[in-house]
Amino acid sequence: MPRLFALIAVPVIMLSGCGGGGSTSDRNHSTSTSSVSDVTVSRGDKIAWTNDESNKVKIVSGTLEQVSSPTTSDMISCYPDGTLNPKNLTADFGDTIQWRNDADDTNISIDDEDVQTVELEILDSSDEVIATLSIKPGKTATYNDFPRAGKYTYRVSGKDEEGTITLYGIPTPDGNFESMYLNCGQKYSAYIFQSGVQSYYVIKEGSTKSYMTAQITVE
Repeated sequence: MPRLFALIAVPVIMLSGCGGGGSTSDRNHSTSTSSVSDVTVSRGDKIAWTNDESNKVKIVSGTLEQVSSPTTSDMISCYPDGTLNPKNLTADFGDTIQWRNDADDTNISIDDEDVQTVELEILDSSDEVIATLSIKPGKTATYNDFPRAGKYTYRVSGKDEEGTITLYGIPTPDGNFESMYLNCGQKYSAYIFQSGVQSYYVIKEGSTKSYMTAQITVE
């Protein structure tokens, strides 16, 4: 695969402490390692990442791939009133996530079944609904078509309560860029000179998996 980017890596700069990613101008784009997100930039723009976490991390061009032996997650209970249990689930990218509508289905009529059917929405990090699962009382639904590793939310349609699914993937660098491990408060910067789409991820020192990934689109 040809490299999409020509990069100039700016030397790591020690900052005064662990804070946010700083300001953004038309030609400079700043973010923190704990809140990476997709960004669209122009050729010649500079992107800077600041480590605002206590752990050492590095920024690497590439993707987080599915695990080789995916499994099925623990069951998540959902109810017509919007209640979710558990609200937070950690799994591997490629795993199948399962939900059960735990509304009481004893002696239920056809009309009541329709009322107690759960329409469960799955949303990506941009709060876009990527799937809706219709789950009748006492029944189970599964989903494993997540587009990439990362954080997703789920909720019963029309209800406020939300749960979070964090999917960890296997780091697969592509060689376009890679920082050193950054201490808290250190920054890594790169100038972008060629058009294209580049995925990257942030990984903690000593970790074999990560969920923090995003894409850079250069126009």
